[in-house]
Amino acid sequence: MPNPEELPPKSELKVHRIVARLQTDSIGDLALSESVIREETRKDTTLKQIYHLIKTGWREHQYSNDVKPYARKRGELSLEDKIVMWQGRIIVPDTLRKATLKYLHRGHPGISAMRALARFYVWWPTIEEDIDTHVKACHKCQENRPNTSDLPIFSWSMLDQAWERIHVDFAGPFEGTYWLVLSDAFSKWIEIKPMTKITTTKLCDELDTIFTTFGLPQFLVSDNGSQFISKEFQDYCKEKGIKHIKSSPYHPRTNGLAERLVRTFKTRMSSSTECLKKRLEHFLFAYRITPHSITGKSPGQLMFGRQLHCVLDNVRPSARRSLQYKQIQANVNSDGQTPNYRPGDAVYVRSREQPRWEPATVSRRTHRYSYVVNTPVGVERRYHADHIRSRLPDLEESPAEQTSQLSMVPVASSTPVLETNRSTMPCPRSRAGVELDPEVTPAGSPQNEAPEVTPAGSPQNEASKATAATPMAPRRSKRAIKPPRRLIYEMDV
Repeated sequence: MPNPEELPPKSELKVHRIVARLQTDSIGDLALSESVIREETRKDTTLKQIYHLIKTGWREHQYSNDVKPYARKRGELSLEDKIVMWQGRIIVPDTLRKATLKYLHRGHPGISAMRALARFYVWWPTIEEDIDTHVKACHKCQENRPNTSDLPIFSWSMLDQAWERIHVDFAGPFEGTYWLVLSDAFSKWIEIKPMTKITTTKLCDELDTIFTTFGLPQFLVSDNGSQFISKEFQDYCKEKGIKHIKSSPYHPRTNGLAERLVRTFKTRMSSSTECLKKRLEHFLFAYRITPHSITGKSPGQLMFGRQLHCVLDNVRPSARRSLQYKQIQANVNSDGQTPNYRPGDAVYVRSREQPRWEPATVSRRTHRYSYVVNTPVGVERRYHADHIRSRLPDLEESPAEQTSQLSMVPVASSTPVLETNRSTMPCPRSRAGVELDPEVTPAGSPQNEAPEVTPAGSPQNEASKATAATPMAPRRSKRAIKPPRRLIYEMDV
């Protein structure tokens, strides 16, 4: 096996670069994922050395040219789930850099926008130069590049919250239709709606749809188009309590935020070759998640107080996401195994204090795993689902269970009992407190001695009849034995 502490020969490095270049050309459309990043990191020669140096420690000796950029940042490098990270950003292997640049350029953002988005997720030593080269090599971007202007843009006052002042304008006809573009002055959040007709009525309908989601602004800035200066639109703003601000005639830069958005929208939409709907979706999403050059934060973060979730968030290793996935999967798998008892179901119950399962009937359900059951003695108790199992009510009970139930509940009967089990008869006690066997006859009294004849109607005869007619119940304490009170059984689990 090769020694990881020794540098590979130059011939091997050259072969690796050739193979990496071939893999890069074929991996351009590869879907980025955490497993792909981890696998390509394991195959990358440079990152494999960095991975080993992070685990074993950086040694003070001469590093190769490929390792030197990482050695300067050795104190900021870390490992997360076998992926090399720098300040929370993924160090992309050489074979995936082209695919990463292609994803960052979706929607055809400019150099600054691509750099701002990349600073949230990915890094490699030459990422700044690679972004410049990628944008300059994009023929669609270069063909639709606008002319630069040296004049300053009109500056408005500072705002305190999002959706306080919005700028609106029309773009088109572009791609066979008109477009209503809207931008928030504080968060830079944008909304773009295609319109077949640009009448004042259609304009108010589209604004109602947007205001239903985000609420009403305080100020609305527009140019002097016929739709905005009409009496219908003035009445609409007055009804909504919106102050309408119109730009100066022949000076569109007063509404520079909307004008700039129209130019950006046309440029990026013309650079894409997908269907119109997909181009609009990719442009809006890329614009909303990219940090703005003025605010330094993305429009989605300023608008909603959080960064919008994208594909690159799934690539970043997250122990919390893995734990949440396992918990959700466990809950889904356990739903089919959860018992569900209905009122009136025949069940068996048993608690820690009960040695055997006892028959009972479900009375009601108090929680997902908690049931109140009715025991044979007429007492309702609450049991956890772990202490309940199903019972077939039509099965006959065994004689032993019948005897145990009859012994617990005394039953009065009018039929005289001729024979009584010895185990149920109480043993007589002597005056000294010693139990006597009923079969043992005291000395001087023959066992088979004839009974004494008692005249009819005597009190002794009547008592003997009553004794013969009523079965003798076992001598048991009438005090109900209850299990100890435990707080855990009184809680809703």
